[in-house]
Amino acid sequence: MGLYQTYDAELEADITMAEDFVVRIRSDLHPKMRKLLQHQQKKHRAHLNSNAPVPPAVQDQIDIEKAECAIVGWSGKGAVDREGKPMPYSPEAARQAVTDLPHFRRDVIVAIYSLATFQKAELAELGKSSSGSSEPTSSAPSATS
Repeated sequence: MGLYQTYDAELEADITMAEDFVVRIRSDLHPKMRKLLQHQQKKHRAHLNSNAPVPPAVQDQIDIEKAECAIVGWSGKGAVDREGKPMPYSPEAARQAVTDLPHFRRDVIVAIYSLATFQKAELAELGKSSSGSSEPTSSAPSATS
């Protein structure tokens, strides 16, 4: 795996969404999420720059795009449709799920920001420890612990 793929993969995490249903999510720090945000800011500039609330239909569309972009895959026996048939991951299946299931969409968006919050805290801690300290920055236990 190359340099970019390695670090981009670190901006993803497996999140348990329901019993035996795990979704792989990108954080908002991931390059694809940042690109989507830039696109959405341009596309919805008038709504986002006004003092008025964003219309619910526009906010739903923003959230659907964000959740769809964030989902990288899913697994588990819980990945079934309404009839109980297996629902393998595909971008189309992800779009359908986040469109049809607003609570699932909300949970994906919460996971995006939760993941990014922890990553931003880690980056800030790395910045503090690397500015003047020669101590290792990893919190992983050493081989001698």
